[in-house]
Amino acid sequence: MTWINYTFISVFFFSLLGLSQRIVATKSKFPRAASFIFNSLATLSTLIYLTVTGNLKNINFKASFFAWGIALVACFFYAIFERNRFLVYKYLDASDASIISNVSIVISIVGALFIYHESLSLPKIIGSLLIILALFIVSQSKSRVSHFTLHGLLFGILIFSTLGIASMLDKAGTINFNSSTYSIIVWVIPTLMVYFPYIKRSEISTEIKIGNWKIVLAAILNALGYIYILKAFEIAEATKVLPLAQTSTFFTVILAALFLRENENLGRKTICAILAIAGSVLLIMS
Repeated sequence: MTWINYTFISVFFFSLLGLSQRIVATKSKFPRAASFIFNSLATLSTLIYLTVTGNLKNINFKASFFAWGIALVACFFYAIFERNRFLVYKYLDASDASIISNVSIVISIVGALFIYHESLSLPKIIGSLLIILALFIVSQSKSRVSHFTLHGLLFGILIFSTLGIASMLDKAGTINFNSSTYSIIVWVIPTLMVYFPYIKRSEISTEIKIGNWKIVLAAILNALGYIYILKAFEIAEATKVLPLAQTSTFFTVILAALFLRENENLGRKTICAILAIAGSVLLIMS
């Protein structure tokens, strides 16, 4: 398959993740415990997928000191994000969080230009800007009840910035190892970091009861989405893959309107759809 196929498959999984994650986050009482359960299940899902598809045999942890250094830096920033994944939605409405999440894509693209020395063509610039603009506009669809605060804004920017830095290093991870090996590394190590130094069993038990099948589904969707975006990184530039993958935010909003009855500002969402599609076409053509 091409990088476009891999990226759109990841968009499909991440779009559904947006729905399930939103439900889990709003009901969670112990966000870090929920993150630990979520990441543990995602790790297990990744291992099962690699076993079923026969890719487990591709696991090879032999790499240079530098390669492991890059991977551990990525794990560190992923751990910070995962520890606070569900906590962000305690401070911010879903719409506000969606706006701030665009910080991650900007950091990833800018970082990729310097780290991987990727080309910066005009279609790539325009395509990326159109997608970011679409995501920003669609995220402006606020609900009637908001608890937006400066503390929530700053916290959201900080946490999504760590996601951007980690995502920026994913391509290096797939090059230095391979998508199968790297996916295991960045699930297992951050999961241990999320647990550190300790999470009460009672909190884990409570979150299992609250999350039930929904947190299991969210973990599986995240694991599959991440596997396919890593496959895209193996064969395409990060500055092409990242903006296209970020369109999952837009599709999540559309799905939320259909299944969660979030029907406000549908006209604005339609305009965003046109912008996102136009941006995607430019990225594919560049």
